Amino acid sequence: MNTNTKKYDLVIIGGGPGGTPIAMEYAKLNPEHNVLLVDILGKLGGECLFQGCIPSKIMEATAKEIRRLKHLEDFGIELDNSHYSLIWERIKERKDSILSKRTNAAKNNANTIVNLHIRKAMATFSSENELLLDNKEKINFEKAVIATGSRSFIPKYKGNGVKKIWTNNDFFANMELPKSMSIIGTGAIAIEFSMILSTLGVKIDIFGRKDKILTNIDDEAAKYLYAKIQSDINII
Repeated sequence: MNTNTKKYDLVIIGGGPGGTPIAMEYAKLNPEHNVLLVDILGKLGGECLFQGCIPSKIMEATAKEIRRLKHLEDFGIELDNSHYSLIWERIKERKDSILSKRTNAAKNNANTIVNLHIRKAMATFSSENELLLDNKEKINFEKAVIATGSRSFIPKYKGNGVKKIWTNNDFFANMELPKSMSIIGTGAIAIEFSMILSTLGVKIDIFGRKDKILTNIDDEAAKYLYAKIQSDINII
Protein backbone atom coordinates (compact mmCIF):
# COMPACT_ATOMS: atom_id res chain seq x y z
CA MET A 1 0.00 0.00 0.00
CA ASN A 2 1.29 3.44 -0.93
CA THR A 3 1.56 5.51 2.26
CA ASN A 4 1.95 8.83 0.39
CA THR A 5 -1.63 10.11 0.22
CA LYS A 6 -2.27 12.84 -2.36
CA LYS A 7 -4.83 15.56 -1.71
CA TYR A 8 -7.18 17.26 -4.15
CA ASP A 9 -9.86 19.89 -3.77
CA LEU A 10 -12.08 18.19 -6.35
CA VAL A 11 -12.07 14.70 -7.83
CA ILE A 12 -14.14 13.80 -10.90
CA ILE A 13 -14.69 10.15 -11.75
CA GLY A 14 -15.46 9.65 -15.44
CA GLY A 15 -14.00 11.41 -18.47
CA GLY A 16 -17.13 11.56 -20.60
CA PRO A 17 -19.32 14.47 -21.72
CA GLY A 18 -20.32 15.07 -18.10
CA GLY A 19 -17.04 14.73 -16.25
CA THR A 20 -14.60 16.33 -18.69
CA PRO A 21 -16.23 19.78 -18.97
CA ILE A 22 -16.84 19.88 -15.22
CA ALA A 23 -13.16 19.16 -14.55
CA MET A 24 -11.88 21.67 -17.10
CA GLU A 25 -14.21 24.53 -16.23
CA TYR A 26 -13.81 24.10 -12.48
CA ALA A 27 -10.02 24.02 -12.81
CA LYS A 28 -10.05 27.16 -14.98
CA LEU A 29 -12.33 29.05 -12.59
CA ASN A 30 -10.38 27.93 -9.50
CA PRO A 31 -6.69 28.01 -10.44
CA GLU A 32 -5.70 27.77 -6.77
CA HIS A 33 -7.41 24.37 -6.44
CA ASN A 34 -6.00 20.98 -7.37
CA VAL A 35 -8.37 18.97 -9.57
CA LEU A 36 -8.13 15.27 -10.45
CA LEU A 37 -10.01 13.60 -13.29
CA VAL A 38 -10.00 9.80 -13.12
CA ASP A 39 -11.11 7.63 -16.03
CA ILE A 40 -10.73 3.87 -16.33
CA LEU A 41 -9.74 4.15 -20.01
CA GLY A 42 -7.56 7.20 -19.56
CA LYS A 43 -9.27 8.71 -22.60
CA LEU A 44 -11.56 11.72 -22.72
CA GLY A 45 -14.86 11.44 -24.52
CA GLY A 46 -16.88 8.76 -22.77
CA GLU A 47 -19.69 6.75 -24.30
CA CYS A 48 -20.83 9.44 -26.74
CA LEU A 49 -17.43 9.50 -28.43
CA PHE A 50 -16.49 5.83 -28.29
CA GLN A 51 -19.74 3.83 -28.23
CA GLY A 52 -22.51 6.23 -29.17
CA CYS A 53 -23.18 9.45 -31.03
CA ILE A 54 -19.93 9.88 -32.95
CA PRO A 55 -19.28 6.33 -34.29
CA SER A 56 -22.96 5.99 -35.24
CA LYS A 57 -22.77 9.24 -37.22
CA ILE A 58 -19.64 7.97 -38.99
CA MET A 59 -21.59 4.90 -40.13
CA GLU A 60 -24.55 7.09 -40.99
CA ALA A 61 -22.38 9.16 -43.34
CA THR A 62 -21.59 6.00 -45.32
CA ALA A 63 -25.25 4.97 -45.34
CA LYS A 64 -26.25 8.37 -46.74
CA GLU A 65 -23.82 7.98 -49.63
CA ILE A 66 -25.31 4.56 -50.43
CA ARG A 67 -28.81 6.05 -50.42
CA ARG A 68 -27.65 8.72 -52.85
CA LEU A 69 -26.41 6.03 -55.19
CA LYS A 70 -29.78 4.32 -55.03
CA HIS A 71 -31.57 7.56 -55.91
CA LEU A 72 -29.53 8.03 -59.10
CA GLU A 73 -32.17 6.06 -60.99
CA ASP A 74 -34.46 9.08 -60.53
CA PHE A 75 -32.07 10.83 -62.93
CA GLY A 76 -32.03 8.01 -65.45
CA ILE A 77 -28.95 6.25 -64.06
CA GLU A 78 -29.48 2.63 -63.07
CA LEU A 79 -27.17 1.00 -60.53
CA ASP A 80 -27.31 -2.28 -58.71
CA ASN A 81 -25.25 -3.59 -55.83
CA SER A 82 -22.57 -4.87 -58.21
CA HIS A 83 -21.61 -1.27 -59.04
CA TYR A 84 -20.25 -0.60 -55.59
CA SER A 85 -18.89 -2.62 -52.70
CA LEU A 86 -19.04 -1.81 -49.03
CA ILE A 87 -15.51 -1.97 -47.62
CA TRP A 88 -16.20 -2.40 -43.93
CA GLU A 89 -12.53 -2.32 -42.92
CA ARG A 90 -12.15 1.19 -44.33
CA ILE A 91 -15.19 2.36 -42.37
CA LYS A 92 -13.62 0.93 -39.21
CA GLU A 93 -10.32 2.65 -39.97
CA ARG A 94 -12.09 5.97 -40.55
CA LYS A 95 -13.98 5.58 -37.29
CA ASP A 96 -10.81 4.81 -35.31
CA SER A 97 -8.95 7.75 -36.88
CA ILE A 98 -11.71 10.27 -36.11
CA LEU A 99 -12.16 9.04 -32.53
CA SER A 100 -8.40 9.10 -31.88
CA LYS A 101 -8.09 12.68 -33.14
CA ARG A 102 -11.01 13.89 -31.05
CA THR A 103 -9.92 12.27 -27.78
CA ASN A 104 -6.30 13.39 -28.26
CA ALA A 105 -7.45 16.95 -28.94
CA ALA A 106 -9.54 16.94 -25.75
CA LYS A 107 -6.63 15.57 -23.72
CA ASN A 108 -4.17 18.09 -25.18
CA ASN A 109 -6.60 20.88 -24.31
CA ALA A 110 -6.95 19.58 -20.76
CA ASN A 111 -3.18 19.30 -20.38
CA THR A 112 -2.85 23.07 -20.84
CA ILE A 113 -4.64 23.57 -17.50
CA VAL A 114 -1.83 23.30 -14.97
CA ASN A 115 -3.99 22.48 -11.93
CA LEU A 116 -5.92 19.71 -13.69
CA HIS A 117 -4.48 16.20 -13.45
CA ILE A 118 -5.73 13.22 -15.45
CA ARG A 119 -5.24 9.63 -14.32
CA LYS A 120 -6.05 6.31 -15.95
CA ALA A 121 -7.31 4.12 -13.10
CA MET A 122 -10.22 2.36 -11.46
CA ALA A 123 -11.50 4.56 -8.64
CA THR A 124 -13.07 3.08 -5.50
CA PHE A 125 -14.40 5.02 -2.51
CA SER A 126 -12.76 3.84 0.70
CA SER A 127 -14.35 6.52 2.93
CA GLU A 128 -16.27 9.80 2.67
CA ASN A 129 -13.17 11.72 1.61
CA GLU A 130 -10.82 9.05 0.33
CA LEU A 131 -10.41 7.15 -2.92
CA LEU A 132 -8.29 4.19 -3.86
CA LEU A 133 -6.89 4.18 -7.39
CA ASP A 134 -6.50 0.64 -8.71
CA ASN A 135 -6.99 -0.54 -5.09
CA LYS A 136 -3.58 0.69 -3.98
CA GLU A 137 -3.02 4.46 -4.24
CA LYS A 138 -4.80 6.66 -1.69
CA ILE A 139 -6.36 9.95 -2.76
CA ASN A 140 -7.89 12.41 -0.30
CA PHE A 141 -10.42 14.91 -1.61
CA GLU A 142 -12.67 17.72 -0.41
CA LYS A 143 -15.45 17.14 -2.96
CA ALA A 144 -16.17 14.51 -5.59
CA VAL A 145 -18.28 14.28 -8.72
CA ILE A 146 -19.42 10.87 -9.99
CA ALA A 147 -19.87 11.08 -13.77
CA THR A 148 -19.62 7.42 -14.76
CA GLY A 149 -22.82 7.31 -16.81
CA SER A 150 -25.03 4.22 -16.99
CA ARG A 151 -24.93 0.66 -18.28
CA SER A 152 -27.16 -1.10 -20.78
CA PHE A 153 -29.76 -3.49 -19.38
CA ILE A 154 -29.82 -6.94 -20.98
CA PRO A 155 -33.17 -8.61 -20.26
CA LYS A 156 -33.40 -12.33 -19.52
CA TYR A 157 -34.23 -14.49 -22.50
CA LYS A 158 -34.93 -18.15 -23.13
CA GLY A 159 -33.78 -20.46 -25.90
CA ASN A 160 -30.53 -21.09 -27.72
CA GLY A 161 -31.35 -19.41 -31.04
CA VAL A 162 -29.37 -16.28 -30.23
CA LYS A 163 -25.63 -16.54 -30.79
CA LYS A 164 -24.65 -13.06 -29.68
CA ILE A 165 -26.21 -10.53 -27.33
CA TRP A 166 -24.76 -7.09 -28.05
CA THR A 167 -25.07 -3.69 -26.50
CA ASN A 168 -23.84 -0.59 -28.31
CA ASN A 169 -20.53 -1.02 -26.43
CA ASP A 170 -20.04 -4.51 -27.87
CA PHE A 171 -20.97 -3.42 -31.37
CA PHE A 172 -18.53 -0.51 -31.57
CA ALA A 173 -15.78 -2.42 -29.77
CA ASN A 174 -15.93 -5.35 -32.22
CA MET A 175 -17.26 -3.52 -35.31
CA GLU A 176 -18.58 -6.69 -36.91
CA LEU A 177 -21.17 -6.32 -39.65
CA PRO A 178 -23.63 -9.22 -39.21
CA LYS A 179 -25.91 -10.62 -41.88
CA SER A 180 -28.90 -10.16 -39.62
CA MET A 181 -29.68 -8.48 -36.31
CA SER A 182 -32.67 -8.31 -33.97
CA ILE A 183 -33.05 -5.08 -32.02
CA ILE A 184 -35.11 -4.93 -28.83
CA GLY A 185 -36.75 -1.54 -28.41
CA THR A 186 -38.19 1.14 -30.67
CA GLY A 187 -36.55 4.25 -29.25
CA ALA A 188 -34.26 6.72 -30.99
CA ILE A 189 -31.09 4.61 -30.77
CA ALA A 190 -32.87 1.47 -31.98
CA ILE A 191 -34.38 3.25 -34.98
CA GLU A 192 -31.11 4.99 -35.85
CA PHE A 193 -29.19 1.70 -35.71
CA SER A 194 -31.83 -0.13 -37.74
CA MET A 195 -31.92 2.49 -40.50
CA ILE A 196 -28.13 2.67 -40.80
CA LEU A 197 -27.51 -1.08 -40.71
CA SER A 198 -30.34 -1.96 -43.08
CA THR A 199 -28.84 0.46 -45.61
CA LEU A 200 -25.50 -1.30 -45.14
CA GLY A 201 -27.13 -4.62 -46.07
CA VAL A 202 -28.04 -6.07 -42.65
CA LYS A 203 -31.45 -7.77 -42.30
CA ILE A 204 -33.11 -6.06 -39.34
CA ASP A 205 -35.97 -7.19 -37.07
CA ILE A 206 -37.15 -4.70 -34.43
CA PHE A 207 -39.18 -5.89 -31.43
CA GLY A 208 -41.32 -3.38 -29.54
CA ARG A 209 -44.03 -3.51 -26.89
CA LYS A 210 -46.38 -1.16 -28.75
CA ASP A 211 -47.68 -0.87 -32.30
CA LYS A 212 -45.71 2.33 -32.86
CA ILE A 213 -42.13 3.57 -32.73
CA LEU A 214 -40.49 6.54 -31.05
CA THR A 215 -43.13 6.95 -28.34
CA ASN A 216 -41.44 10.07 -26.98
CA ILE A 217 -41.91 12.18 -30.10
CA ASP A 218 -44.94 13.64 -31.87
CA ASP A 219 -47.37 10.90 -33.03
CA GLU A 220 -47.62 12.24 -36.57
CA ALA A 221 -43.85 12.35 -36.97
CA ALA A 222 -43.50 8.83 -35.57
CA LYS A 223 -46.16 7.50 -37.97
CA TYR A 224 -44.44 9.18 -40.93
CA LEU A 225 -41.10 7.59 -40.05
CA TYR A 226 -42.77 4.22 -39.45
CA ALA A 227 -44.20 4.32 -42.96
CA LYS A 228 -40.81 5.27 -44.42
CA ILE A 229 -38.86 2.39 -42.87
CA GLN A 230 -41.30 -0.53 -42.74
CA SER A 231 -40.49 -1.62 -46.31
CA ASP A 232 -36.82 -2.13 -45.34
CA ILE A 233 -37.12 -3.13 -41.67
CA ASN A 234 -39.30 -5.83 -40.11
CA ILE A 235 -41.06 -4.20 -37.14
CA ILE A 236 -42.64 -6.73 -34.77
